[in-house]
Amino acid sequence: MGQLGDHLRAREASVEQVLRIVYQPQALFRVRPVTRCSSAIPGHAEAVLSVAFSPDGKHLASGSGDTTVRLWSHETETPKHTCKGHTNWVLCISWSPVGGG
Repeated sequence: MGQLGDHLRAREASVEQVLRIVYQPQALFRVRPVTRCSSAIPGHAEAVLSVAFSPDGKHLASGSGDTTVRLWSHETETPKHTCKGHTNWVLCISWSPVGGG
């Protein structure tokens, strides 16, 4: 299989034209609902409002209504650090895409 651009160039097709793509489902997937909690990370005094994994996938950050951000090791499910200093709920968590965990 090649790239779409290669296919269009080989057929001298314009990217401005409509390309009809015919497809058919290959399998039917059924998703079962979650019926139990497999893990918990207690520690915040209020509700957790936001979470995000680090770019390397080794850490988790959680923001809470208790105005703290907690950094976790998801492998051991233990808190690594609690960041204090916010004056209100932590509604959004974001990692630098190039930063380490």
